[in-house]
Amino acid sequence: MPSDSTLVPAMAGLTTDPATLAAQRAQANEAARNADITAIKEKGFSAYVKDLEEEKIKKMREEILQAMGLSDDALNEMSPEQRSAVEKTVSEEIQRRLNSSAIVEKQGEGDNTATESRTISALSSTLASGQDVLRVLQEVDQKQTPRTGETQTTESGEEKELL
Repeated sequence: MPSDSTLVPAMAGLTTDPATLAAQRAQANEAARNADITAIKEKGFSAYVKDLEEEKIKKMREEILQAMGLSDDALNEMSPEQRSAVEKTVSEEIQRRLNSSAIVEKQGEGDNTATESRTISALSSTLASGQDVLRVLQEVDQKQTPRTGETQTTESGEEKELL
């Protein structure tokens, strides 16, 4: 009798046969190509490329926010000043990535070591930008006008009520 591990894929209609998997991938790739061709015919090539670029930027934005530990919901809860600071940092990071991508494309394919080095550099930059965002948010918080009735600690350590 077959083991449970062989029954599960068979019962679910899944296969582990390499030839079948390759055929399924080829079929999926063909379907994707056909969908792209249909989209180009419907929208026109320029609009299709513009949509691809917008999707790429949207994906980058989500990745950057995730690397910063933020989400769109968290942005919506921020003050306008904080949100503006984060959006500016995200925009700068997207521009940096797009510029880096263009440079890499111009240089052509390098060896894997160079590619890995660029990837590590990009990840380090993204994490650093997350720290920059926290610093910017703290600065924005400190610059915000205090409300009446709040207290502020002076340099001498005394608490002073603000009017």
